[in-house]
Parts: sequence; structure tokens; C-alpha cells
Amino acid sequence: MNGGPEEGKRVVPGGVSSENDAKEIQGILESAAPEIIRKIPRKQREELARILSLRQTTVHYSHSGPLPNPDDLKRYNSVLPGAAERILKMAETQQSHRLGLEDRAITEQLRQAGRGQHYGLLIACLMTVASTVMVMSGHDTAGGLLGGTTLISLVTVFITGKTLQASDLNAKREKKTLK
Repeated sequence: MNGGPEEGKRVVPGGVSSENDAKEIQGILESAAPEIIRKIPRKQREELARILSLRQTTVHYSHSGPLPNPDDLKRYNSVLPGAAERILKMAETQQSHRLGLEDRAITEQLRQAGRGQHYGLLIACLMTVASTVMVMSGHDTAGGLLGGTTLISLVTVFITGKTLQASDLNAKREKKTLK
């Protein structure tokens, strides 16, 4: 949590105290230091108790993001000249690094997908040739099973892959709209 004015906290009056609070404070003062409190006139004692019973609210400022808010940057610069520039440079370097990693990851995923398609095509061709050879050599049942299961498996893999890809894309779209 990044702070706002004065280290993130500012005390402001939170409302007028009740009569009971003031009387309770006055009773505490009288029991803690009766000889001192008796020397204070009654009206001033009541006013002192009322002031002490005022409630206070602490306001916290928060900020979310890669960079501190401008007030924090000013305070960093006042403590260490040039600190704001260093913080901005660090954020830029981090962003550049992250984008580079994402670019490499996407490139590698595309390569793997292409390789998978090539291997799938190679397997499909080999199984089709093997199935055809088996059927031509008199093994109709085995050749038909090999060709049929190969075809069913490939169709299943492609359909499942497309379904997963579509659901992943929809999840990413929903996540974007929630932001």
C-alpha cells in the first residue's frame, strides 16, 4: 500500500463525542489525578473531557499499479535526488523484460503447434499407408481397424483442441471485461 499525504495517514475529526463519552473521560481523569482535576474549574473540566472524548478517524490512502503516485515520487526525490527517475527506469526495464518473455513464449508456442501438426500429418500418412497395405495383403479387418481408429483419433484430437482453444479464448475475454 503506497501512502498519500504525510506517510499515508491523516487524522481528521470523526464526529462530536456523546455526553456519556465526556462524562466517562471526566470520571477517569478524576479517579486518576483527583488533586489536579479539583484545581480546574468545573466548566473547564467538562470542556477538557469533551475535547479528550472527540473521536478521530484515520484516513489511509492506497494506490495500486506499477508506479507510486506522484506525491510519493516527489517524496522519494526529496530524500534521494533522482530517485523518481530511477523508479521510472526500473518500471520501463521490467516492462520491456516482461514483453520480451511473452514474445518468446508466444513464438515457441507457435513453433510447437506447427511441429505438432506436421507430426500429426506424418502419423496420419503412415497409418493410412499401413492400413492400405494391410487391406491389399488380405488383412481387411486389421487394416480397416487401423485406418478407422487412426482417423477417429485424429478427428477427436483436432475437435478437442479447437474446443479447448475456444474455451480458453472465451475465458480470456471474460477476464478482460471484468477489469
